[in-house]
Amino acid sequence: ATAAIDARVNDLLARMNLQWAFAQLKFGGYLNAALDISRAYHLLEDNAGLHPGFPPDQVGLGLLHALIGSIPESYRWITGLFSMEGSVEEGRKELMQVLLTAGEEGFPGQREEALFFLTYIDLNLQPDKERSLELLPVFDNMDGESLLLLFAKVRILMQNARNDEAIELLVNRPAGKEYHPFYYLDYLAGQAKLNRLDPDANRYFLRYVTNFRGNSYVKAAYQKVAWYWLLQGEPDKYHDQMEKALRYGDAITDADRIAYSDALTGTVPDLCLLKARLLFDGGYYQEADSTLKDAACMPENKRDSLEWPYRMGRILHASGNQAAALEYYDRVIIEGAEEPYYFAANAALQSGNIYETMGEHDKAVTYYRKCLKLPNEEYRASLQQKARAGLNRIREKKKDAQ
Repeated sequence: ATAAIDARVNDLLARMNLQWAFAQLKFGGYLNAALDISRAYHLLEDNAGLHPGFPPDQVGLGLLHALIGSIPESYRWITGLFSMEGSVEEGRKELMQVLLTAGEEGFPGQREEALFFLTYIDLNLQPDKERSLELLPVFDNMDGESLLLLFAKVRILMQNARNDEAIELLVNRPAGKEYHPFYYLDYLAGQAKLNRLDPDANRYFLRYVTNFRGNSYVKAAYQKVAWYWLLQGEPDKYHDQMEKALRYGDAITDADRIAYSDALTGTVPDLCLLKARLLFDGGYYQEADSTLKDAACMPENKRDSLEWPYRMGRILHASGNQAAALEYYDRVIIEGAEEPYYFAANAALQSGNIYETMGEHDKAVTYYRKCLKLPNEEYRASLQQKARAGLNRIREKKKDAQ
């Protein structure tokens, strides 16, 4: 009994350190975050040595090993300094083990936690998001009342062109006083409905900014409402909402930073490209393709002239025509190499993903490194994390092949 209590205490201390680390990372305290991660890592490693197979430890270690595996080569000295090791695949395997066995060992709650983190890894640290679809059947055997698991399942659906299913889950999700408010689900519902060009998409974003008491995704929500009105042919209402994106919320997340930047510069998106973007994000590839090929879709400035081939590349990529997608991506990389927009950087990242899934690892490395070197200001943090994770995956694959 004493050993079990000690294991629980150490696991709790490790989780507290992890939470502090995530808070430090959000506000740029990277050194303090590294110290907290190191404390959590060694507490869990020690615990695992004393209590092998303890599911709560395995969840924490799985997540940590995956995150350590996504640290870029130039920062590997930090993991060496604190004697930490791990890879994305190692972390995924550990979490899968918890998912398969924790219930039988008396830790059903850890299965839900492992599933949630597996969703994060598959959607953010893997080259092929379709791998996350393997997790969908597991959700059917979980607690259907968990809003956290509903969030994870919706993210998988939205990232894999199953937007209609995501909307069905979001608008019919469990509600009531017995549930802790999870207002971000309203934001996601608005996003999914906007992707489908639904006439009531704005209501969900407005519900989010009205009820949510934090500052994240507030600017982004107002920008999405502005897009909604632009699509409705109401430019004055578009500008009203962008003015709110200037005044409310923080500019910390990538989406909020871009919303704030667009509001500052007065950038109004090209209607054709905006519609194609939303349709693509919803997985409505044929409609997005038709929109881009309409004779009225004529880019008029540098940003739009880069976005058009970028959107075509994304559609072809998602539709399975990888060779044609690579041609468009290369065009965007060449023409956008000196621009602050995210199109060239994500084109390089997507090219790296294609070559990695084809087993052409040297070419994948070339494109991941291009992604890291490009001067984009938009979505920089998330794109670079994914490119670094790609480089680390390939390094581990080459190591395993030796």
